[in-house]
Amino acid sequence: MSEQDREYHMEHRRSTREAYDRLAPVWSETTDEGPFNGFLERPARRALVPRPITGARILDAGCGSKAQCEWLLDQGAQVVGIDLSPAMVHQTVDRCGGRGHFLVADLSEPLPLEAASLDGVTCSLALHYLEDWSVPLASCADAGFVVERLVEPQPSPAAVGRFPAQLAPVVGVPWFIVYRLRLAP
Repeated sequence: MSEQDREYHMEHRRSTREAYDRLAPVWSETTDEGPFNGFLERPARRALVPRPITGARILDAGCGSKAQCEWLLDQGAQVVGIDLSPAMVHQTVDRCGGRGHFLVADLSEPLPLEAASLDGVTCSLALHYLEDWSVPLASCADAGFVVERLVEPQPSPAAVGRFPAQLAPVVGVPWFIVYRLRLAP
């Protein structure tokens, strides 16, 4: 990587972290019941999580102030959440009430944990901030995860009824791609 590329990467990471640090205090209240996160992406992702997950150690990569961490914990998983934004990690710690293990980490760098120690990984709306997906994907590939299923979720009729202006235009349009990875036998 050239010095110019390195400087660009550092600036991009800094500006992304600062933006999410500013958003952290209002993130959950605006996304939990929002049209895209709450009624399109999260239901599709959660539908792909194989059950039961009681006792499974699951990484939520790019956890934000995550409703996903809380949901996984409520399902009985042992959750490790990482995010680039210290303020988002703080929100997740508060939201999860002392359950789970959360730390600040950058997905563009090798993960600060043993990939083989994980039973599953969730990652929502985080990889698109990275220019190079090879580092986070290698972390999963090195642990033996393979793509099992890919879904391009569509809003439910109830969601379109609740948010017609936001969700009606995306019916039939691939707005999100959700992958389910599994450990290879």
